[in-house]
Amino acid sequence: MQNSTLRNTIAAIAVLFVATFIYFYPVIFEGQVIPQDDISMGLAKGKSIVEHRAEHGEEPLWTDRMFSGMPTFQISTLYPNNWLSYVQKAVSFTMVRQSGIYIILSMMIGFFALLRTERVRPALAVIGALALGFSAFFIISLAAGHNAKIRTAVYIAPLLMGVLLTLRGRHLMGLAMTALFTGLCVHANHFQVTYYTAIPIVALVISFGVAAWRAGEITEWLKRCAILLVAAGLGIGPNIGNLWSSASYTQASMRGGHSALVENTEESAGLDFDYAMSWSYGIGETWNLFIADAMGGGGKQNYEGTELYELLRQNGQGSAQANAVAGQVMYHGEQSMVNGGYYMGAAVIFLFVIGLFVVRGPVLWAGVATVVIALLMAWGRHMSGFNSILFEYLPLFNKFRVPSMALVVAFVAVPWIGFLGLEKLLGMSKEDATKVLMRATIIVAGLAGLFWLVGPSLVGTDGLQDARLAQSGFPMDIIEADRIALMRASAGRSLMVVLATAGAIFLHLTGRIKTLAFAAIAGVIVVGDLWAFDYDQLGEEDYLTPREQTARMQPTDADKRIMKDVDPHFRVFNTQAGLTSDSYTAAHHESIGGYHGAKLARYQDLIEGPLSAGKISVFNMLNTKYFIVKGQTGPTTQVNFESLGHAWFPSTMRLVPDAKGAMAILNSDEFDSSTEVIFEADMIDESAANDYMKTLFRGDSIETASVSILNYKSNRIAYEVSGVDRDRLVVFSDIYYAAPGQEWTLTADGEEIEILRANYILRSAVIPAGTEKLVMSFEPKTYIMGERLNLGFSILLFLALGLAFWRELRSPKEAA
Repeated sequence: MQNSTLRNTIAAIAVLFVATFIYFYPVIFEGQVIPQDDISMGLAKGKSIVEHRAEHGEEPLWTDRMFSGMPTFQISTLYPNNWLSYVQKAVSFTMVRQSGIYIILSMMIGFFALLRTERVRPALAVIGALALGFSAFFIISLAAGHNAKIRTAVYIAPLLMGVLLTLRGRHLMGLAMTALFTGLCVHANHFQVTYYTAIPIVALVISFGVAAWRAGEITEWLKRCAILLVAAGLGIGPNIGNLWSSASYTQASMRGGHSALVENTEESAGLDFDYAMSWSYGIGETWNLFIADAMGGGGKQNYEGTELYELLRQNGQGSAQANAVAGQVMYHGEQSMVNGGYYMGAAVIFLFVIGLFVVRGPVLWAGVATVVIALLMAWGRHMSGFNSILFEYLPLFNKFRVPSMALVVAFVAVPWIGFLGLEKLLGMSKEDATKVLMRATIIVAGLAGLFWLVGPSLVGTDGLQDARLAQSGFPMDIIEADRIALMRASAGRSLMVVLATAGAIFLHLTGRIKTLAFAAIAGVIVVGDLWAFDYDQLGEEDYLTPREQTARMQPTDADKRIMKDVDPHFRVFNTQAGLTSDSYTAAHHESIGGYHGAKLARYQDLIEGPLSAGKISVFNMLNTKYFIVKGQTGPTTQVNFESLGHAWFPSTMRLVPDAKGAMAILNSDEFDSSTEVIFEADMIDESAANDYMKTLFRGDSIETASVSILNYKSNRIAYEVSGVDRDRLVVFSDIYYAAPGQEWTLTADGEEIEILRANYILRSAVIPAGTEKLVMSFEPKTYIMGERLNLGFSILLFLALGLAFWRELRSPKEAA
């Protein structure tokens, strides 16, 4: 029995490998790469971090390459004492590492394991695994380079497996599996997806609790819940360094804090509700899960054959350009733009409905609850009553944006219930199974047929940008006709897939085809349907050569001119890339701008205010030495001779009551950052300000005083000081940062002195008379202490894993 199970498992995994090799053939066998924009930008902004590791053998923990300086905790930070890192490396090493393909493959293997735990036969479990791995949500995400998001989602299914084992009485193995996959899920470092993973877990725990209460077994359920809590602690433990550092950083970032310009700080902690609800999934757009082009497709769609495409081609646009324009125009959903609809697969939806009829007990309740809650969350502002309550009262919910991401758990729950339902159906009597099949077919095929008939009336064909498109001269009558035609064609295809799937099941129920033949036919229908859609999102024509992929990382002539400057620490503003959507400048320079969803909140205020307004005094105080601007033959450079360098001594001070007062001065045309310094009352009170004015700003010449860099690293800067004959206030062109446990420190000739926040965002300090050397260091306690905790919990986790597997080897019958 065990040998047969092992052979079936090996054969199933082999099928998953082969399917992956076929779909990603150009990457695996021809050396091409997936053009993942987010990965490319990540490589650019992390380039200096990698170089620092190689040169100094340490984690920098701070980078000056983006937004004038920020911690690396949500960019790239390694935690060597978290042993789960080595598990993740082993997973990627044993699979296909190129372009992150191992993520899709490991997701399928994990889901296969969940279905086998649910006693779904191997052939059907393989189809379910393929259906999950090649569903649109994950293929679209892989194409965009959202690898952390998918890698976190990989562990949803095996984590549910561990929870189920525990709730069903396999205490030790359940604890070990739950702990391991909890740890890996957190380690993947996409906290929003990890947060959503709690939805099916909580749903399972509650569902089993209700069943235990009805059966009079509540004490045993409480015991198993306690085991799950211990498992969660063991899994989270090795990630404490990352969680602690990220949580501390969040308090200063735009994600978890708030603008210093906003009052009522307790009420405003977290993101703004309207901002957080950006990318809400439209209620009508939910049809995309079943009918791929219900909303007109998206930016990666192939529109050949539509009237709009042909018109664009006649007007001289190439095929790729015509498709890109059509993608922007044809989509008429609620989001600003998408690459394609989140198509779950018509066959998968059909099987889910079958599951609703035949699956019983806590798993069904948990699966349905997961889908319903995920949809309500994904609808965001369109279900504002529900989501505003969660936003106000549910812990951490107000730290996340992109509500549509909640669909990640629905994409696991639907095939989970669907393929468990198929297994149950095939185990029923022919008569009962045929009745269920007929009901499900009528419902799902009927929905597809209804959409084919009245889809345009159900969801409409008007887009958010239609008025602008009409003003720009687009033929709206043609666009509307194409949208209707796409809807109906897509609905017709879903109808055919449902009928084909129902037909295959019926043939098997009536004994006309055997199990293996049925599995092969069902596999072709399910996977063929998904691949037909996936190839639009990520097909052979989308791949690049490695040279093409890295072209954007290559320095321009303007970059090369700037790179000749021997100054170790100055900043660049690439005016052609902007302030918030530029990672590539960071590959070569310390950039004023950048690209990150969790930048420092005060720096975001600076971007929205004086930097966007072009206030040169603010650029000067950030030591913006070069501007990259548009030239006649490409990017060129402009030298800013007024940049203030690494540090300077202002001659006068302004004290303002709060952040608003400081920002008002920065936004004014009268502010001269070379001579004036601004302090807020929370940093220096009025009495101290008067003392400073008497002792630090006496009006006498300080031309002989200077501060220059002796040695520069992103996390440690040593300065040489000369000519300071009395206490002086010095302002540095570096970003002030003092999140709990992550404060920068400054020593003057070995004695620590206080760093003050000046000019809303900069570091400053009063240095004693006669100071010769300053050293500014970033050694966050959250990382140092966190790594020690990581090690301790890693040891505990792996001891638990070892004990569980030893127990399994000693109890082979139970393991089988």
